Amino acid sequence: MLLNGRKYENQSNQNRYRARVPDCWLGLSSPRQGDNPNSVYGRLVPETRLLFPYVTNVTGWDTDIAISNTSLDPFGTTPQAGTCTLYFYGASAPSSPITTASIAAGTTWATQASLTAPGFNGYMIADCNFFFAHGVGAVLKSVDGPSISFSVPVLVIPNLLRSPPESAGQ
Repeated sequence: MLLNGRKYENQSNQNRYRARVPDCWLGLSSPRQGDNPNSVYGRLVPETRLLFPYVTNVTGWDTDIAISNTSLDPFGTTPQAGTCTLYFYGASAPSSPITTASIAAGTTWATQASLTAPGFNGYMIADCNFFFAHGVGAVLKSVDGPSISFSVPVLVIPNLLRSPPESAGQ
C-alpha cells in the first residue's frame, strides 16, 4: 500500500492488524529533497503533549495529577523513558516550567497541585519527550463528612505539522 508517498506493508502476521497511518496524522512532515535527514523535520521526534484543562489548589480543593508512560505494551512498541515539562497557565502559576523525573516505560508519575504549584488555579500542559504519554486528573475537596471529587479529562494535543525554520535573508 502506498500512503503519503511511503510504502506500508504488513511484515508478518504479528503486525497484520497494526494500524499504519500517514506521517501527517502523527504530526510529522515528510522529508523533502535537500532536508538534513538528522533534523527534526526528517525523522520521528518522540513527543506527546497533554492538556489538563483544570488544575487547582485553592480554598480547600487540590488536584491529583498522574502521567503514565504506556510505551511498554504487547504490540511490539519500543519502550522509551523520558521526562515531561509541566507548563502552568492561570492564577499563581509557577514562574518557570517544572520538569518531572524520568518516567520509565510502563510506569506512572504522580503528584498533587499543592506540592507542585501551591495556590494555583488554571490549566496545565505537559510536554513529554516520549510517545504514548497519557494522563488523568482528579480534583478533590475534603469537607466535614464525605469528600467531594471529580475527574478531569486529560486530552492529547495533536502535534501539528512543522515547517523548517526559514533561513535569514531568504
